[in-house]
Amino acid sequence: MRSAASVSCRKQSSPTAATLSASPNGLRLRNCCTKVYKHVHERGARYVAHECGVPGCPDRERRDARRQAAAIERKVARFMARHPGSQAVMLTVTNEAVPAHELKDATSAIMKGTSALMRSAPVRRAVLGWVRSIELARHPVSWLWGPHAHYLLIFGPDYFRREKGIYLTQERWALQTQKCMRLSYRPVVDVRVLRGVKAPIDEDGRKSLREISKYKAKPTSLIVARNGKPLLVGSDHLELYDAGDGQGLRPHYNAPLRAFLDATKNRRMLSMSRNLQGDDDLELGEFPEDIEGVQAPADLGRFICTEVYVWRVRGSDADYFLVARTFEEPGRFAMPP
Repeated sequence: MRSAASVSCRKQSSPTAATLSASPNGLRLRNCCTKVYKHVHERGARYVAHECGVPGCPDRERRDARRQAAAIERKVARFMARHPGSQAVMLTVTNEAVPAHELKDATSAIMKGTSALMRSAPVRRAVLGWVRSIELARHPVSWLWGPHAHYLLIFGPDYFRREKGIYLTQERWALQTQKCMRLSYRPVVDVRVLRGVKAPIDEDGRKSLREISKYKAKPTSLIVARNGKPLLVGSDHLELYDAGDGQGLRPHYNAPLRAFLDATKNRRMLSMSRNLQGDDDLELGEFPEDIEGVQAPADLGRFICTEVYVWRVRGSDADYFLVARTFEEPGRFAMPP
């Protein structure tokens, strides 16, 4: 239950425009992909969006998720080919919801706790390899954050044979998780077999793997649409948060974004067991052309021009409008951000 101070934050007056513009990351996030470059060639065109690069941005999350899912698919397929008959299971662990100012500590707790779970004796006897992602979701009504961990677990062919004594029921998973995370309550644990995750991995398997790396934060936890414009969640109301300025816990605008950035800073939200790691890694590059199948300029023929489109809202209508055209090749002209 929220404190009286937290509830009173809802009754504060709306912020001024100056207050809404105070967060550089908030401005970058709000303006993400509002400018698109169309590089026109003889046999087609390439579209490049001007991205903000802020962690938690829905567009960046989508791009990173596709790259991560492709890397996970390669690693899992290679691992399962070396272990014939192995099977994949999805384990989801959900802890109690917390307010924004407790999200960083709650994220640390679930990361440390689930790592201890994978090192525990019953789990090590049963699991051949694993991939773990941490996901943060904010409830739009209660304003509470629910941190949870998704695990892709790979078991040997004997795991589901009860006589082998290594099978873990859902109740056993819950008890073992509570013990390893040192919780005073029973966490919510869900265990289900993943369809299509085998060697070779089929389309059902790819869909299952995308669930592991779909996002670090649910898109609507940070950005919502209002009248055709993106609105940063928390920009129009106050929430309790410690901004690290020495003034302690007090009401702030943009608390959800502040909490998410602090909770994920310098942390590997996606990790895996050592035996799944290969020559390729999960480091993210700048452009996902190898994943998304974007044609290289050489495949499209001679460069003609670049058109610049900007997202504009007029009344109830919104669309990208052409604002500039240049005949300089990409990388040779300067364009403001």
